[in-house]
Amino acid sequence: MPYFANIMPGACDFRRGKKLGIGEHIVRWQRPKTRPQSMPKSDFERLPESLEVREVHLLIRQPGFRPTEIILVTTLLDPKRVSVSQISPTLSNSLASN
Repeated sequence: MPYFANIMPGACDFRRGKKLGIGEHIVRWQRPKTRPQSMPKSDFERLPESLEVREVHLLIRQPGFRPTEIILVTTLLDPKRVSVSQISPTLSNSLASN
């Protein structure tokens, strides 16, 4: 399943983009204007100008630990085909195995 957790606090503004529900929306990420020093020029040139992503706020609960809040970012844009409840158990299992 193509997803990753956004680890940049405050980088997600749920007032922007197309709202899908509470703590869930679709936004367009723009490619940076300048290439990061660590990225080869050929890789940077292959990046699209923009990318539409779905951002989902999740609260992960594990017994014996404090709840963890994350922003899950995925290219699975259709909430009817892939619901939050389908993504969340997958993520919880991967966090528990680390």
